[in-house]
Amino acid sequence: MRYPPFGHRSAGGVLAVAEPFCLVMAESADAVADLEATLAVDGVDGLYVGPGDLSLSLGCDPSPDDPVLNRVLQRVWAACATVGKPVGVHATDGTTARRYRDAGCSLITTATDAVAITRETEAQLSRARAW
Repeated sequence: MRYPPFGHRSAGGVLAVAEPFCLVMAESADAVADLEATLAVDGVDGLYVGPGDLSLSLGCDPSPDDPVLNRVLQRVWAACATVGKPVGVHATDGTTARRYRDAGCSLITTATDAVAITRETEAQLSRARAW
């Protein structure tokens, strides 16, 4: 993912003002088991957690209040803090996003492509029908 001379990426790098920022996704129990090793890899700038997919792998509820998921999220937050790398996470709503921010997450998403596309399609269809 790095531009030459540090990597083998497209010629688009000639326009880049900075190196890419590499976030590794942790969405499985195996990814969390390898957390410290992953964070130690040269070039890994941070971690991003998808709680929904992670909860499927853990066999628990996707809510941050689920004790299994919460324990794993706390482990991820702590590991990233220990090595001084940012942690990102997907939140399903603003309240959960704030909770994750308060826990130390600095990269938080609150929208999904499917929901965003559906909302925009519904809004545009409503406008078109109103004319």
